[in-house]
Amino acid sequence: MRNRIREYRQLKNMTQGDLAQRVGTTSQTISRLEGGNMTLSTDWLVRFADVFDIHPTDLLEQPETRDIPLIGTMDAKGDFTGLADECIGLDAPVTHPIAIRLTEPILHYQSGDILICDHIQNTDKLAASDKDYFVRLKDHSGVLGRILLDARKGTDSYMIVPFTSKRAPVFAEDVALCARVVMRISYY
Repeated sequence: MRNRIREYRQLKNMTQGDLAQRVGTTSQTISRLEGGNMTLSTDWLVRFADVFDIHPTDLLEQPETRDIPLIGTMDAKGDFTGLADECIGLDAPVTHPIAIRLTEPILHYQSGDILICDHIQNTDKLAASDKDYFVRLKDHSGVLGRILLDARKGTDSYMIVPFTSKRAPVFAEDVALCARVVMRISYY
């Protein structure tokens, strides 16, 4: 587990020897703890926190969060309303994150759910999948559904089958943005 002992030690202008003396150990142990080569127990956390005058959890490195653009809201009919300059701070396992807030239930998603999606940069590589996708169309409406091969055009073309009967299937030529749903945030 990564920690911030070195960072706080340097902020206090302390050497490893100075810190070792204050917590009752050797500078070699401090070096191993700072480098993550030795288990950092709660006892160690408390001792270091007392020296640095901080809370013990401040010594633990938190995972980075990234600002994920909340690009809009969507209802069950696919009416999509874009938002400007709104972000969600979250650590998500995606390369090109975007988020959508649902204003009505759609299949197994509830009203108010926020869907974290990975924006697919090259839609030529899409294939049939059992994953959920959000698609924004060129007319600025949205669809939540699954990707199927488009039998009308062969194996290189696809269509999105919406989760709601209020929408007809959508074909590749109508797609402006395609993103795979990777996470759902639900509030209870």
